[in-house]
Amino acid sequence: MDTGFRSQADAEVSVADEPIAIQTTGLTKRYGEDVLAVDGVDLTVYEGRYSASSAPTAPASPPRST
Repeated sequence: MDTGFRSQADAEVSVADEPIAIQTTGLTKRYGEDVLAVDGVDLTVYEGRYSASSAPTAPASPPRST
């Protein structure tokens, strides 16, 4: 079964000439001082390749009345 995942070496060979749509190196995300959510992520998405992202599925809270 092909999972679609490739090693970095495979990726460098197969997409070397394709334009990059999104790229980040060493991405870190913190919430406050205590919560480290993401640490040191390297990501490259090439044009014409698919990607997925997650987002909250619950609707936003209605505005509070004053």
